[in-house]
Amino acid sequence: MKGRDVARYYYFCASLPLLQFEGEPPFSETQFLVLAAQHLTPEDRAVLLAALDEREETDHPLVLRIREWMKGVHNNLALLRGQRLGVNGLSWTRGMVDGYYAERVKSVFQHESPTGKQDAYDRMVWEFLEECGTGHAFDLESLIVYALKLRLLAARAERTEERGSDIFDRVFQHLRTQDIVEKLPFGERQ
Repeated sequence: MKGRDVARYYYFCASLPLLQFEGEPPFSETQFLVLAAQHLTPEDRAVLLAALDEREETDHPLVLRIREWMKGVHNNLALLRGQRLGVNGLSWTRGMVDGYYAERVKSVFQHESPTGKQDAYDRMVWEFLEECGTGHAFDLESLIVYALKLRLLAARAERTEERGSDIFDRVFQHLRTQDIVEKLPFGERQ
C-alpha cells in the first residue's frame, strides 16, 4: 500500500512550488486544500485536515508527533513567560512539562525584540517541520509538512509593519474612545 501512495501523490507533490522560510506563500491554505482534495484519498484528506486542526481526532503518527512537540514547546513558553512576569506559569500549561524543549525555547526568549522572538520561534517550528519531512518526498507525510509550512509562511506574511501599525491604530483609537489613554501616566497631553 505504501508504494501505491507514493505513486499516487508523486505528480501532485512534484507540482507544488518549493516553500522557503524567507519566502512568500505561493497560494493560500484554502487553495492548497482544494488542490489536495483533487488528489488525496478521503482517508488521507481527513488526516491532512486533522493535521491543520488539533480539535480533529487522528491516530496518524506524524500528526501525533507534531502535536506533542508543539504542546511541549508551548508549555515551556508558558513557563518562561510566567518566570518573566514573576508568576507560576504552570497554570497556563497543558499536561506535563518536558524539559526536553527547555533549551531550545530559551533561545527564542534571548532575542530582545518581539519581532526577533517571533522570528526565532517561527524558525524553530520550520526546522522541526523540516526534520519531520526527512525521508518523505511524495507521500501523505510530505503533504502534511507542506501544509503546516504553508500555514507558517502565511502567518509570517500577515505580520508586516503596515498591518501592525493598523492594528495599533485601531487599539489606540478604541482606548481613546474609552478615555483610557488620557488616564495613563503617559497619555495624550493637550
